[in-house]
Amino acid sequence: MIHKWVLLNFFLTLLVIVLVGFSIKEFACYQFNQYAESEAQAKQFRQTIEAYLLYAGVVALVLTVVIHLFFAKKILQPLKSLFLSAKRGAENKGSIVVDSTSQDEISEISNEVNRMLKRLHHLQQQQDQMVGDLAHELRTPLTTLKGYLEGLEEGVFTEDDSMYRLLKQECGHMISVVEKLNELQKWESEQTELNPEKIEIKEWMLNEIKKIEVIGEAGIEMMTDVDQAVVEVDVQALRTIMNQLLDNAAKFDIGGFIQLKGKADDNQYIISISHDGQPIPEDEADRLFEPMYRLDQSRHRSTGGPGLGLAIVKQVVQKMNGQAGLQTHNNHHTFWITIPQ
Repeated sequence: MIHKWVLLNFFLTLLVIVLVGFSIKEFACYQFNQYAESEAQAKQFRQTIEAYLLYAGVVALVLTVVIHLFFAKKILQPLKSLFLSAKRGAENKGSIVVDSTSQDEISEISNEVNRMLKRLHHLQQQQDQMVGDLAHELRTPLTTLKGYLEGLEEGVFTEDDSMYRLLKQECGHMISVVEKLNELQKWESEQTELNPEKIEIKEWMLNEIKKIEVIGEAGIEMMTDVDQAVVEVDVQALRTIMNQLLDNAAKFDIGGFIQLKGKADDNQYIISISHDGQPIPEDEADRLFEPMYRLDQSRHRSTGGPGLGLAIVKQVVQKMNGQAGLQTHNNHHTFWITIPQ
């Protein structure tokens, strides 16, 4: 890049020297010719001034190239260092590129590249973790299926209803994981479009609660405090959010009740679902919305699902230009979302 820059400026400087030198020479010769005593004297003057202008032009050109090359290296050296550091940062998975304290453009570029590398590193970690967790979620039921099917084939197990229920349960778990992955991918896709319509949200939510079987099956008391309001929202998207949030609350509830609130606030409608569950560390609250993330790192099936429900909620809410979050204190948790009105 330095050589291209110097070469470009070399030709520009040469062009300026030639144009300016030619103009000065012609003007000087014109003025001298008016007072010259002979043509020979005028010719001698022209040759002399041409020689001086040539020497001066060469010296000026050389000095210009040297000075320009010196400052070009000074100016572009931080960019070169930034490039090399960015390359090392990418190879080292998110290390800081340039610890610059200046306030120039190079510093701004360095800070932006730092943020991009950290984000890239975080996404890479998420992807690696998700692949490992997904493999774990599918490996367990597949291993169980393989073991029991081999046992049936070899006559170790006998065919009965309990055996078929177990095999069906393992197949159902795998299907559930795949379906949730498909749903997450659908809401992440830019091709998925929303079809908003105006609804009276209080009536809609109260009717929707009655359809969620997991609440009744778990024997959980449902308390509601919902404001009446007309909102324009994609009903299917809102249904997905409600199902995932209530399903998540029911799975991890230890208090025997879930409180559903809906409040109209300025230009948005806030829906929150509160319940008592196991304590959630504050530094891990936001990570619950990451795909496949679970507090139980062993991923034992008895302590929850594959960890996709809240990730789906976040994607759907973002698709609706809203926000999702969690407020937690000890063992009391409140999951909330906002819907623009």
